Amino acid sequence: MKNKERIFYALMFMVLIMVFYFKRMEFIDLIASSGEKNLELTNENKRLEELNLENMMAIENLKNEVENLKEDLEAYRGFDDAILSNLKVKGFTGDLEDIVLDLQSRSELIPFDGVLGGTMGFYSDKHIQVLTDKWVLAYFEDGHIFGFILLEYDIKDGEITWKVID
Repeated sequence: MKNKERIFYALMFMVLIMVFYFKRMEFIDLIASSGEKNLELTNENKRLEELNLENMMAIENLKNEVENLKEDLEAYRGFDDAILSNLKVKGFTGDLEDIVLDLQSRSELIPFDGVLGGTMGFYSDKHIQVLTDKWVLAYFEDGHIFGFILLEYDIKDGEITWKVID
């Protein structure tokens, strides 16, 4: 019996050694693959940092462009005073917003019919530009199609009359 026990223990010992050997090899492979993965992640991190730097530069450029456009817009807004002065000479007592509001109530000036059940109109006062004391450029839409229209207007006795130019 002692001999069989020794053989049994020797076999068990060999099995344990084999299990530890294979686990050790698995662990070595895992360490090697984690090194490769670490290198991949390091390269990806560098790429993302470069991309982030490019995006930060693009953001800065866009901020500068926005500031320049704001300056341009402020210069344009100076025309509003000149337009109002010319209109007051003609007897107009309102604001440019009054001209915009009047145009928004005149959808019949739009030379196109709405499609798919839409109704053409001047829905956005932000897209109606009073260009001079006689011209307006306006955006119109029906929710499906859109366009721009150039209009001439005249003010007599507080009444605004409109004429489509283009």
